[in-house]
Amino acid sequence: SLPGSPMLGSSKKGAADSGQGYAAYRDLDHTNAAVQQGIYSWMNSVLKRAGFVGWRYDYVKGFAGDYVGYYNAMSDAAFSVGEYWPDSDGWSTQINSWISATGKTVSGQAGKKSRAFDFVLKQKMNEAFGWYKMAEGTEENNRELWNMSLLADAATLMMSNPAAAVTFVDNHDTGSTQQHWELSWGDVAAAYAFILTHPGMPCVANQHYFAEEHWQYRGEEVVSGTKNTMKQHIDYLIKLRHTLGIEYD
Repeated sequence: SLPGSPMLGSSKKGAADSGQGYAAYRDLDHTNAAVQQGIYSWMNSVLKRAGFVGWRYDYVKGFAGDYVGYYNAMSDAAFSVGEYWPDSDGWSTQINSWISATGKTVSGQAGKKSRAFDFVLKQKMNEAFGWYKMAEGTEENNRELWNMSLLADAATLMMSNPAAAVTFVDNHDTGSTQQHWELSWGDVAAAYAFILTHPGMPCVANQHYFAEEHWQYRGEEVVSGTKNTMKQHIDYLIKLRHTLGIEYD
């Protein structure tokens, strides 16, 4: 409220935040039963009726993981993944702790656990291939650090918790138009060969698969050293995964 507003000092406010703040978006009180009901009712009556069967939760650091598991249970989600991108040391511990929290009981309802994007593996892929964007406007080219053994790091979700790992090469934040932490284009095909033949539940970035007029969509570009487009390359790897019966675990 603005100074002088009749609402100044009002007791009509939510409970303390259960996660980190995020100034760019509204701050919901997930401890409030009316808020909880509003969220899962919307999932069931609007999203599921539109054909959705699972959820991707954005910026899950913003509220306790307990509530993600609760919303999954109350909407009988067939799939759930959370975007937990840590901003301090101990990434693997932080993400796995969040995954565990999604199994907690809320309001007498046992949580339905969520998976999480494997940002630890994303970090290791960037380092292993020797190229990654450090900060806005800066790049490092460390080809002499080419070290594939980093991909076997026990801290990745793919290694420590494969049933909960959703692996990826880049997404709308790390790549695409934002390019906050993008893998070099010359290494993208090899990175897909890795995640599509290894544990975890791999996902493909739409800008790597589709071809549109906008420059970020590169599905029709030919993979270096082959005659296949990136889309054909990814299609082959997906078929290979299915044919060989490679599962998330």
